[in-house]
Amino acid sequence: MWALSPALLPVINSNPLRMITHANLIGEGNDTSSGTLLGRGMKVAHYVGSGDAEEVRLMLCGWSLGASNLEGAILPGNDFTITQMWVTVDGAGTGVQVTWGGATSKVISSGQTEIISDPILPSALGFVDSIPRGTLLYIGYGATVAAAGMSFPSGDAGHGGTLGGFQAFAYNPLNTGLTNLQGSGQMWVNGAEEIGSTNNSLSPPVMVIGKFTEPDVGVFCGTGDSITYALNDAGNGYAIGRGWFTRSLFDNAAAFTNARAGLKLAKSGGQASVWSAGSVNGARAKLTGLSKYANRFIERYGINSINVDGNQGNADGLHAEKKIIWDAIRGAAAGPVLVACAPLTPKTASTDGWVTVINQTPVSGIGGQIDLLDTDLAAAVGVAGQIDAYIQNTLGLRGSVSKASADYWRWAAAVTVDGVHPDPTPHELMAVAVRTWMQAHTS
Repeated sequence: MWALSPALLPVINSNPLRMITHANLIGEGNDTSSGTLLGRGMKVAHYVGSGDAEEVRLMLCGWSLGASNLEGAILPGNDFTITQMWVTVDGAGTGVQVTWGGATSKVISSGQTEIISDPILPSALGFVDSIPRGTLLYIGYGATVAAAGMSFPSGDAGHGGTLGGFQAFAYNPLNTGLTNLQGSGQMWVNGAEEIGSTNNSLSPPVMVIGKFTEPDVGVFCGTGDSITYALNDAGNGYAIGRGWFTRSLFDNAAAFTNARAGLKLAKSGGQASVWSAGSVNGARAKLTGLSKYANRFIERYGINSINVDGNQGNADGLHAEKKIIWDAIRGAAAGPVLVACAPLTPKTASTDGWVTVINQTPVSGIGGQIDLLDTDLAAAVGVAGQIDAYIQNTLGLRGSVSKASADYWRWAAAVTVDGVHPDPTPHELMAVAVRTWMQAHTS
């Protein structure tokens, strides 16, 4: 028997699978079909981030993230089918069809997680050895369910590219044809260009994973509530990275420069308890499984658990819930792993629609639960089993930068419309410090 010389054997990249683009996220609910609209057509922009990649794979999940341990992992309760999926490099007229075990379609069952496609190599996308950082990929795909009343996991749309970030619409698969899913321009419906969106979310979301040419480049995961998810950051449409976390994945969120790979595990109304051992439908195991595709984490839960001006015991309880998340993350991710926290923004009532600072009443101010938790977390940096960094990214949206002032626990004038969620301008202000931390920990 002849044996190949070691010099002729193929080189297999042993680096771990990671998220390799910026727009990866888990869904936060279900999109239920009605009437004959049993199909979803989608096209979304993904920038390769953090480093050059040696392969691309697509990953889907048959669940979405709930708000707490009582909701856990939200299941659609039915199968859905990916009928076709394409990866196209920006500027190319055609792309590469995605396969699963050689098949061009894939059935995803309710509750399934980490369903991963066959790899696509750089040569298939027109590159020689690797896909360069900053490459813009379009992921175009169709999905169907079998009957009205059935659901798809559903999540936030994408950002950037000539699409303005994404296209997503519901359609009748019996009389509608999807075309140009494999091109880099707008997808077509029955031969006509479908511009814009008739469905405001990706159903289901798709994640882009692969292997980097260099080990342990920084891949960033943000986990938390609606502020991390990007609620109220809508003034720019979808042209700019959505929310402080996604904005921070670029040196310039409007120009999409110097992209970093990321994963968003966030949910409106989210509480840290969704990561607990008893969380419904195995949410902890599912979240932990996704965590291994990143190695730099920013956790920001807590504001939805603070409804009164609490005491140290309340702050300690929330700190303990957060530590459950940190432990799960460290147990899942390989290589050098960094875990950071970001402080909670103010939470206030207002008598004038938050137009002024003085007319706000903090839910938790000096000496209250947020203050106590803030002090505890700042002291936890560098302590074994705690956090590696506490990224202060809220000063620009507070009524005062001094913690000794009552206005520190109020919003600056006209930067929120509800006393809980920042508007687009403060989302960018929150991104600045996180972006700086990411720049220092990408390689």
